[in-house]
Amino acid sequence: MRLKRIPGSEFRTKIIIKKPKVKKSDTGFVQKSKSADDGENIFGDGVIILCKWDDKPYNRSYKLSGTIDGAEASRDYVYALINYTDKVGYDCKVWRIGEKIPYDIINISNPGECNRYTELQMKRAVNVSG
Repeated sequence: MRLKRIPGSEFRTKIIIKKPKVKKSDTGFVQKSKSADDGENIFGDGVIILCKWDDKPYNRSYKLSGTIDGAEASRDYVYALINYTDKVGYDCKVWRIGEKIPYDIINISNPGECNRYTELQMKRAVNVSG
């Protein structure tokens, strides 16, 4: 599969990707903070990533959005296409600049296995207060 190049002008949405902080205790146990809300930016403090933000997947060869929650699921998900990185994990959260509620990462894909882009399938995070 030959992937098209995306013009740099389409990468205009600013996001921040954070992961939970990892702390090591004196006894050697590793503890992760419960949420990435107070986590650390995976690219460094203050680094903002430019992405292509869309409600349709860039890699249309898979139909994951229709198989997770049924046929209407694709309206619930958003997609961010960023330059390739292997730092993003499923425990990370994505903040769109200007919004207060983060997005949970549902799927991470490498379209065409070319290591050119990383596509993130996301859903709005749900706050559960006890």
